Formats: sequence, C-alpha cells, structure tokens
Amino acid sequence: MSNSCDTNNNACCTVEAAPRESAVTIEPLADVYERESDYQVVLDLPGATPESVEVQLVESRLTVTAEASMGKGRPETDRPYEQVRYSRRFRLAQTLDQSQIQASLKDGVLTVLVPKAEEAKPRRIEVSAN
Repeated sequence: MSNSCDTNNNACCTVEAAPRESAVTIEPLADVYERESDYQVVLDLPGATPESVEVQLVESRLTVTAEASMGKGRPETDRPYEQVRYSRRFRLAQTLDQSQIQASLKDGVLTVLVPKAEEAKPRRIEVSAN
C-alpha cells in the first residue's frame, strides 16, 4: 500500500496493490510414449513434491494432480499467485497391468510407467507347416 498526495489540489489517496490470487489450476505439459511393454507418461510439475502428487488409474483413465508453492516468502516475485494446482487426464488402452504402475518425481518432472497387461503385449506366433 502506498500513499499519493497532490498538494496543489489538497487531495490525498491511498493506492492498494491488487490482492494475489490464492491458487491457479494449470494443465501441465506432457508427453505420452507407447512402448512395446508399457506406456510412459512424462509431465512437467515445477515446484511439486512427491507428497503433493496424486496418480490414479481408473479403468483406462490416468489422472495426475499435484500442488506446488510458487514465490512464497518472496514479495519481489511478479507471480500473481502463490499456489499452483496441476491437473491432467489421459485415456490409455484398456489392457493395462494396474498392479505394476510406477511413478517418480525428479527436478519437477514426473514420470509414470503404466505396464501393458500380458495379453496386450506383442508376441510371436509360430507358423507350422502342414
């Protein structure tokens, strides 16, 4: 808050800074790779911690959500918000091995590995001569 006075007109006013928004929801950038044995989903989640990330797979829908603090404790930052919510959904194939999903977060990049079920993996079929 700052004061501004015009001594010529004997007018004085108070200028208040716009309030910072408490949170904003962002759909993070992502890459999805289908490989022979699994799907690899890579998302940018700057500021997120492993404790703030939630990964869910229901049927074939993968949902990733997270929260991060941005600029907290730094009044000089020009960010208009302090909390960020990340949310992104993906639809994958139906034949997934849900019991073997793995997720890791390193340097703000989340990598989720979703294995394909055995019946979905490519296999070689032998041809016999009759």
